[in-house]
Amino acid sequence: MRHIIPVPQTIFDDIKANPSPERWSEQSMSSTINKTFLQAGFPLFHPPRMEIPDESPRELSITSWLFDEALRQVLEDYVNEPYIQATQKLRNVLWESCTFGLHLGAISSIFLMLEDELMHVFCESLFHEMDEAIYAESSGTNAQIDKLFMDAKIAVGGVHADLTYSTCYFDYHADGSFLDKIRFRYTLPWPLNTYIRSSTFQGYTAIATLLLRLKRTKHLLDRKTFTQERRGMRLHAMRVRMIWFVNAFWSYIMTTILYTETRAFCAAIQKLENVEDITEMHESYMSRIVDRCLLGDMTRAVYTSVLRILDQVQELAQMFVQENTEHENYFDEAMKAMENDFSRDTEFISVSLGIIAKKGGFPWCKLSSISLTAGLLSTS
Repeated sequence: MRHIIPVPQTIFDDIKANPSPERWSEQSMSSTINKTFLQAGFPLFHPPRMEIPDESPRELSITSWLFDEALRQVLEDYVNEPYIQATQKLRNVLWESCTFGLHLGAISSIFLMLEDELMHVFCESLFHEMDEAIYAESSGTNAQIDKLFMDAKIAVGGVHADLTYSTCYFDYHADGSFLDKIRFRYTLPWPLNTYIRSSTFQGYTAIATLLLRLKRTKHLLDRKTFTQERRGMRLHAMRVRMIWFVNAFWSYIMTTILYTETRAFCAAIQKLENVEDITEMHESYMSRIVDRCLLGDMTRAVYTSVLRILDQVQELAQMFVQENTEHENYFDEAMKAMENDFSRDTEFISVSLGIIAKKGGFPWCKLSSISLTAGLLSTS
């Protein structure tokens, strides 16, 4: 009778027979001892690798998230404080060494007619020369206008003490009237020109042109149409209606939009800690004032109506200057056409501003619309 010698079982056989995780945890130490013994006695023997089951995906995601959060916090602590210190130093350099605030004030003075009397002095001199018919579009216009602007800067001083930053020139290739071709240029020094981009000066130029037209219109209504000579009631009534419109629109542009938005922008930029946000903040400010001054693409028709009324003021001023205008054959027909055009344009502007205020939730448009409507009703 054959005797079967039993083959001793190893830890591997036991694992195959009972592969539960509980069993693995109980035999982990004995498995390590057996593997060490077999490896020492039989160097060519390689025991099969025992795969430990992976952690659940949820446990892995939580562990990964905790690690990411800890790493992020460490990096913030490591980078944030030096970054804040560097930003504060740069901010001090911009405002103290580079006089950023003075340059912003000079730009507001030239293009927005705020801060000081520079543009008022310049406009008075320019309009006087225009009234005397001295200034006409010629080869010498550029030099004449630049001299007037330079004289105004010397007279006002202040933020314009350095005369090299700003210039005024005449763009012969531009479209429009004489005033539409007057341009202003402001050259910001480095590093300020990296924060205020040159592309934003297109918006500044558009606003400056509108303000020059409004300023000229107010000058004509106050000077040219104010006479001691007796004139017909139709001329005076038309003058009153135009004065109401121009003053209401001037107040809307200068006070409601430019002054309010500029003060808010200056206050916000003074509190700004991260100087890298200056560019975005300034472009947002420019976009707001350009749109609210009706210079955007969506309000082009409204702006065109405003320009037509400003042109009508020029026509009215010519009627006041000419003698015996009321006795001419064309007077009644010309006055009737002017009155109809003025009423139609004023009503269109008022209604358009009311629609913009309603759809966009802009209270300033609503107030301007009400003001223009009141003027239209009270002077009709």
